[in-house]
Amino acid sequence: MNIKEYFNRQSKLFIINIALAMLCLIGSMDYATGYEFAFSLFYLLPVTLVSWFVSKKAGILFSLMSSLVIFIADYFAGKSLMPSFIELWNFSIHLGFFTIIVFLIALLKSEFDEHMRLIVELKDSLNEIKVLSGMLPICASCKKIRDDNGYWSQ
Repeated sequence: MNIKEYFNRQSKLFIINIALAMLCLIGSMDYATGYEFAFSLFYLLPVTLVSWFVSKKAGILFSLMSSLVIFIADYFAGKSLMPSFIELWNFSIHLGFFTIIVFLIALLKSEFDEHMRLIVELKDSLNEIKVLSGMLPICASCKKIRDDNGYWSQ
């Protein structure tokens, strides 16, 4: 493992730890405010962070964890879980919503990476054009210069 791979791996672990801390903080705030207040939007922060900087698989895992934290926070906040179908439905809706966001973020990230690759390629091509445009095709024996049309002139 070279140094670049090592730092890339360390930065991903750092992002995962930050996202886990955010998930715990948001879950505890969700629990403290009770089940009457919806915190679903805030759970998108760690899901999005992990999806963009780590991977799509990690984002899906955080989607599942976020849905579970919402379920657990509502349960411990005193929400009645008697109608199990409704709670299962709500869990499924949260999981589906977070997973759709993960796939959209992954698509956006791949498009962003492709655009950045094209920008680097275009900059390299532009530098090469600048170098080549400074060169004139000159005949070594007669010292004539070839123009853009392919004709040799004095």
